[in-house]
Amino acid sequence: MHTRKLAALDRSPALDAASAAGRLKEAASLLGLTAGIARAELPREELERLRAWLARGDQASMSYMEKKPEQRASVGLAFLEGARSVLAVALPYPPERDPKAPAPIAAYARGEDYHRVLARRLDALASFARDVLPGARARRFVDTAPVLERAYAHAAGLGFYGKNSCLIHPRLGSYFFVGGLALDRELPADGPLEDAPSCGTCTLCLEACPTRALPEPFRLDSRRCISYLTIEHRGAYPEDLRPLVGERVFGCDVCQAVCPWNEKFAPGGDDAFSPFPVLQGALTTLFLRAKTSWKGTTRATALPRALKRGFLRNLATAMGSSSRPEELPALEELSRNEEPSVREHALWALARRKGN
Repeated sequence: MHTRKLAALDRSPALDAASAAGRLKEAASLLGLTAGIARAELPREELERLRAWLARGDQASMSYMEKKPEQRASVGLAFLEGARSVLAVALPYPPERDPKAPAPIAAYARGEDYHRVLARRLDALASFARDVLPGARARRFVDTAPVLERAYAHAAGLGFYGKNSCLIHPRLGSYFFVGGLALDRELPADGPLEDAPSCGTCTLCLEACPTRALPEPFRLDSRRCISYLTIEHRGAYPEDLRPLVGERVFGCDVCQAVCPWNEKFAPGGDDAFSPFPVLQGALTTLFLRAKTSWKGTTRATALPRALKRGFLRNLATAMGSSSRPEELPALEELSRNEEPSVREHALWALARRKGN
């Protein structure tokens, strides 16, 4: 539906870079995207920020982040030789409103996989760009290239950095996905924001993080982050963190849910991300669906990133923070799972529920 809206736009070649930029942003808006333009090379401080994060070991087991960090600050080095500009985009998704009683699955992953949604719209935007900029090369990215997408969105004026390390848009909050279109044409840059707003003296996100994964403003320690532990981490994770994860089985929204910017501005989110009924329900319901039809349950969602064994491990961990008796048979079954990490977390959960 969104892509059809571009049909009425003028696709004739733009007379100059400024008019091309305006028409590209108009096309993005019709696709439900908020857009801004950045240079193809990020400011030096972004690369320095990445290197400092790596030096502290905050990337945890995500060793792929350590490879050729200089490429992550340049779309030209990363995947489009001769790139001159980046059209960065933001697409809101339905927010989590209650940090004290969150659903087991993080807000961003309850509907269709954002990679698919953004890819379709960026493909339409790339087609439009090639019409208004004849001969231009355009390549989209949405977690599909080794670049600092959040930093490009920041450089394009789509927000400021919050103390929780999220990008916060002054009128959207932080519940949005980012992606972009690399172009081999010079377009006038929009950002970063001048006189950008900020978090001020607020530290609600740092105080609310269950695992203290935000040890100081603007720093995220992945080793303690619930989103990392439940999605990216492979195998068992530290026992002292398990009770702090609570009943979350895929991701976490606490640092965003307590943010005043989201309380005031976060929109309802794009319809493409309306929650799938199959991803809702009690932990036992999710367990039965994952056990009997993992591929069918997670098709077209972001959940396969955790792998089936990771999701079952997370369910076992979540049941360890519950007291519902109907979950005990599931925990007993998980304690006999062939995957060591699933067994370990299930046995831990059973022992915890028995008070041992």
